[in-house]
Amino acid sequence: INQQTMGEAYVSLYTSMFFYSLYAVSSVCMTIFNKSVIKAFPHPRVLLVAQNIATVVFILVGALLIVPQLNGLFSSKNKVITVEEDDKQENEEEVNEVPLFVKRVEEYFYMKPFKIDHIYYCIPITVSFLLMLLSSLKALSLVSVPTVVVFRNVATLFIGMGDVILFGKKFTTKQIIALIIIAAGAFIYAFNDLSGTIEGYIWIGINTGAVILNAMLEKYITVHISQTAVGIACYQNALSIIVMTVMIFATGDTVTESVSALPLSVKIMFFLTCVFGTTIGIAYFSLNKFASPTSITVAGNMNKLLSVCVGAFVFSDDLYFTAMLGLLVCMSGGLYYSFASIWAKETPTPTILPTEDKEEKQ
Repeated sequence: INQQTMGEAYVSLYTSMFFYSLYAVSSVCMTIFNKSVIKAFPHPRVLLVAQNIATVVFILVGALLIVPQLNGLFSSKNKVITVEEDDKQENEEEVNEVPLFVKRVEEYFYMKPFKIDHIYYCIPITVSFLLMLLSSLKALSLVSVPTVVVFRNVATLFIGMGDVILFGKKFTTKQIIALIIIAAGAFIYAFNDLSGTIEGYIWIGINTGAVILNAMLEKYITVHISQTAVGIACYQNALSIIVMTVMIFATGDTVTESVSALPLSVKIMFFLTCVFGTTIGIAYFSLNKFASPTSITVAGNMNKLLSVCVGAFVFSDDLYFTAMLGLLVCMSGGLYYSFASIWAKETPTPTILPTEDKEEKQ
């Protein structure tokens, strides 16, 4: 195996681990901080708009100011340190060694120039995302959280089917077993707490369909649009601001209390939800550039289960034995799926050097 091939495999694994970890940390922190903020500031739609605005601002500042500044910083160094002719070559070699973190920032945290067709691409994923979000909020008011967890994991199986049909994904036997383990764990988790009305099950059914549709659309559009993951996250949040603002005024969900009157701890958590709202969007669309919809959905489900565990510790929520057992089974299935995905990757073919002619050997 040549050195270049091994290097590319290492970078791919490093990148994958980074974005999956960023997705997990951002998801758990968003869940915990959102729950804490909503208790003191009961306006979820207003909070969502604030997070969308912050995401757009953070991305534009980072992509249009920070990244160019980094480029300019190292470009200027290249011009300055080549004065003495004797060690010119040595100095140039030292200057061209740009720090790895700068290369990663330049590679992933930038936006391509604006094009109107980018907006056309992002409208469907924005609509499907908002449908998923709003149907989830409606369903949660009519069914229990464990019921939602079960349906989300069932959605993963349908997303896997769509992955095969639409994107030609091939699952190994181990990956299929892992998905079944995850679904079984979800049913164990919710065994004593499946509840809801007919209306509730209709809304959770709509939400499940929206989750499947959103996963398929986001994968297709992210791969085919000529824009970076950061750019797509910016477009989606900008479009969400418009739609959610209209909904706020349509539903009369206006803020009556002053945000400045909130305790300092709530203000800090409010700001952190905006930060993690930005990182979760970047991580999610970055994963869509190279990971399958099924893998991303499995990761999202694992993040939600991890949030349940962290939330039980932070908010002193009770967890029954069956719930804890179900969580362990689900997470074991998720871990097994991760290893199965790594094992499924093809081993690079060794480079065979040309041999001497047989007649010469004889």
